[in-house]
Amino acid sequence: MKTPTIYFYLLLIIICFSNCQNAEKSDSKSADTPIPKVEKVEKVNINYPNFSKAQSPQEIKNLVLNTLKEIDENSSKFTSESKKMTIDGVPNTPVEIIFLDKEPIKVSYGVTNDAGNFDGTYSYYLKNRKVWYGDQIYAKYVFTNDKLTHWFNENWKVNVVSVQNRKDREKQILEMIETLLL
Repeated sequence: MKTPTIYFYLLLIIICFSNCQNAEKSDSKSADTPIPKVEKVEKVNINYPNFSKAQSPQEIKNLVLNTLKEIDENSSKFTSESKKMTIDGVPNTPVEIIFLDKEPIKVSYGVTNDAGNFDGTYSYYLKNRKVWYGDQIYAKYVFTNDKLTHWFNENWKVNVVSVQNRKDREKQILEMIETLLL
């Protein structure tokens, strides 16, 4: 056999051996690379309260606060949208809408003090696009099927108002929520 032929075969064997080792390395490397896990999105089920006229203010307060706690504990699973609107003649009012499965469950907007600075928030909580609870600085509102059924002050004491005042406030809140969701 000629020497160049031996060198040729030897070179061919070295190249093949080298390629086989590289293939094994790349196979073992891909086996060590973790496959990204697809996380399951946990379904959130909020236990919304059912209200009745027979319940005491304390019972209603407890139902509301328990539900708000449940919403807060699951807040990382919600999506939100922030925007600025002109509300009650105040431009650039911050608005935030919180969504659960693409349905709004909370709508909040900033309110100004006498100096015109935003220092408070009005929030409305929704179930199936219907308000069930409203929280303003000096009042708390409980709704059943978009009807204002309980009106409390900031300390959960019953706010005694006329039927007309209740209807006017109910209409005002429902219109505000409709505006905020546009």
